[in-house]
Amino acid sequence: MKWVELAARPLLLAEAARTAWAFRARRGILPSRTLLRWRIATAYGSPDAPVQTEDLVRFLEWRRQFRAARRRAR
Repeated sequence: MKWVELAARPLLLAEAARTAWAFRARRGILPSRTLLRWRIATAYGSPDAPVQTEDLVRFLEWRRQFRAARRRAR
């Protein structure tokens, strides 16, 4: 995964941190490995497939826009 692409976009880097927190295990700080493997398996057909940087960037942009839309709707 090319983290340079996220580092070049501070808004997405912040969203990546929020997403990691949202995906964390119930009693932990890190994302649940089981959940991450399931998400990767549903996206790519195998839990061991490499995550495509473009897909991650697209997901983080969508998540950021969705959260902003929810804030505006309140």
